[in-house]
Amino acid sequence: MMNNTTKWFQYFIIYAILLLFVAISIYPILRVFTISLRPGDNLLNTSLRIIPEDATLANYVQLFTEKPFLTWIKNSLIVTLAVTIIGVSLS
Repeated sequence: MMNNTTKWFQYFIIYAILLLFVAISIYPILRVFTISLRPGDNLLNTSLRIIPEDATLANYVQLFTEKPFLTWIKNSLIVTLAVTIIGVSLS
């Protein structure tokens, strides 16, 4: 039978490994968000700062004002819904 110290150490190792996997999974999402806050001429900067010094929301403003982003989302939702309904009905 294991004593409490050994059991605690095993839990610590398991949670440390899980935390590592979570960090590895979240890093790309955080990186994409960080890059989206940069101005266009600074997109390829390799800085690892979470919030860039010259952070701007201009890319988001441009996305929603100059591009048909909501139409793209609507089309994606229609295709997703159609594929889901067809997949469920055929299974």
